[in-house]
Amino acid sequence: MDIPEQKEKFKLPVALIDFKLEETPVSKVKPKRAVQVSLEGKRGSRVDPTKYRGNGHWQYKESMGGAEYVGFIYVIRDVMQEKLYLGKKQYRSRGKETKGLESNWRWYISSSDKLAESIKTNGKTNFEFVCIEQFKSLGMLSYAETWSLMYVEAPYRQDKWYNRLVNKVSWPVKEPISDSHKERLNMMMKAAGV
Repeated sequence: MDIPEQKEKFKLPVALIDFKLEETPVSKVKPKRAVQVSLEGKRGSRVDPTKYRGNGHWQYKESMGGAEYVGFIYVIRDVMQEKLYLGKKQYRSRGKETKGLESNWRWYISSSDKLAESIKTNGKTNFEFVCIEQFKSLGMLSYAETWSLMYVEAPYRQDKWYNRLVNKVSWPVKEPISDSHKERLNMMMKAAGV
């Protein structure tokens, strides 16, 4: 039996092409971002920034976003469930490609998936967006967020707070800080003139 002659397969002349195929290291691969819920409540929909001028949807006594400030601490109140969310937001991007550009702070609704889902379900009108204070440095902005979350005991008061993390550290909190603990701490601070 004769075996039919096979044609040689086409080979790409790689030597003639000035290009190298390199593998991208895993550390350089950007993870896919979760689909965000816009204020209009449609997954993946874009927010019309022309609807959000001045302070956007934030209640605050002063003009927000001035050049001297890097960001602000905010609280979002879910009026229907009487729950709160405390967070920080920077006015300008610090990313490699977008450094210095204005962020989405005027219509930002937090990084909490549960809060975003609640806004989508119940509508933006059932929430209050309040700026607590603006800050001039990133260090102070981060410190103020952590201090505020500890002050309100958000990790323990999960019946009243959407927050589950404090400065990206999570641990189960099963009991509150006692009144005697607070009194002794205040007493020590007073004795030291703090």
